[in-house]
Amino acid sequence: MTCSSESEFYRILVHQQFNAVLMDITLSGNKSGITLIKSLRQIPLYKNIPIICLSAHIAEADKLEALNAGANRYLRKPI
Repeated sequence: MTCSSESEFYRILVHQQFNAVLMDITLSGNKSGITLIKSLRQIPLYKNIPIICLSAHIAEADKLEALNAGANRYLRKPI
């Protein structure tokens, strides 16, 4: 499943359970992928699932921010 905004993400999350999440840092809407990762980690069901960041952001600081937010891996686009 794909989501184009944070509102769609939360709407789908209520109706569907996932075993892993691929998250971009840059999203449309008010929240970033980093914020959504932090939100996911607060939900007991998603506390320990793999979260992989896919991002065009190449700075090491972006990678560290994602990993500190709870991402398990950070992959730079293009893959």
